Amino acid sequence: MTLRYKLARYNLETDLLDSELDVPSRLLGRVKQAADIDPSDESIEGDWLLTAGQVKEIGQILGMDVDPARYEYFLEPYIQEAHGKQRLQA
Repeated sequence: MTLRYKLARYNLETDLLDSELDVPSRLLGRVKQAADIDPSDESIEGDWLLTAGQVKEIGQILGMDVDPARYEYFLEPYIQEAHGKQRLQA
């Protein structure tokens, strides 16, 4: 089992999940730093709500367009099973 992270985007009007993007392990340290998360934090408990500034910085790191006026973004940990299947954690 491997601890992984994803960037989850929720629509502000509906509060529904719009999309998810796995954070590549090679960029995880930079993403955690932008989100003000201790790089050594391996906690599976909870999700991190990101500020507009954090979202913009993480978008640059990941090479993606972000829209914090329309979406709320979270950095969410999950466990990836050894055989590749994901088991999401609440």
